[in-house]
Amino acid sequence: MENVPRLTLHRVFEKFVSRLEACGYAVTKFLARGPDYGIPQRRVRLVVLASRYSPIELTAPGSRTNSDQSQANQGDLPGTGLGGMGG
Repeated sequence: MENVPRLTLHRVFEKFVSRLEACGYAVTKFLARGPDYGIPQRRVRLVVLASRYSPIELTAPGSRTNSDQSQANQGDLPGTGLGGMGG
């Protein structure tokens, strides 16, 4: 989930996080600056990640470029042929 940082000041936010944790989710929350992650946006955003498998750990901002990460994510994907339309 992504939202405005002020959301953390509201009781409903902590209730939301508590419910996720009560349902077995590992919750990670942090403030993110878009440029630190290759996003052209100056605003600081609240980011909440939840997983039932394990806590989600992100690479520290600036440790890899956006292009490096994209190439790493796509490295093992099979080709689709015909511009992704099958074949």
